[in-house]
Amino acid sequence: MAKLKISVVGRSDLIVSKTSKKTYFTITDETDTKYICFNPSLYPEFEIGNLVDIEWQPGKNEGDTPRITGIASLGTEVSEKHAEVAKVSSSRKLLKRVDDEPTKNRSIALSYAKDLVAAGELELSNIIAFAEVFYGYMLGEQVKIDKEEAPKAEVKVASQSKSIEPALKNVGELFSRCLKAGINRKAAMEFLGVTDPLEIGDLDDAWQTILENYNTTESK
Repeated sequence: MAKLKISVVGRSDLIVSKTSKKTYFTITDETDTKYICFNPSLYPEFEIGNLVDIEWQPGKNEGDTPRITGIASLGTEVSEKHAEVAKVSSSRKLLKRVDDEPTKNRSIALSYAKDLVAAGELELSNIIAFAEVFYGYMLGEQVKIDKEEAPKAEVKVASQSKSIEPALKNVGELFSRCLKAGINRKAAMEFLGVTDPLEIGDLDDAWQTILENYNTTESK
């Protein structure tokens, strides 16, 4: 088992192996050498910028990542030389990560917006705008939705318009559609001004009336 003093310039999150279920993490030193450690209790010791005397051993096979098996000593006082190397190396890795992540995050945001369209919760014409809002949220931006400009009910109305949806066959289908839109039976009948389902005439007109009243109520 070999010992080596390294300066930590990179550290991953704790990772759980999908095959062995073991928890591990990786670190990178000032020479861009990558190490793997299967002892999560050592994770706090590898703060970026720390000088650490590690105990390590080569990987089992040629080309495998060397393993950290323990710590001989920990020095939080980093030498001036190592501190500068760590700063430069960390900056380089950060720039690479910043360069790579926008594309990945935009893809995630667009994928989420596509799921909402598929679920009927978002109009296809709004997919890019929503993806941009969600992307900003992923970057930590404060996202505020103006209810007057984009009320929640309007999204449902757009996806459930009379021209797109099939004609209703009976009162049961009408109430089922109401429930999917978040409108209970009692509220639906109040919007229609009836006390008995038998008083409902044209079902499709009734559906539009319920939605219009629901939107008006929600926007107040």
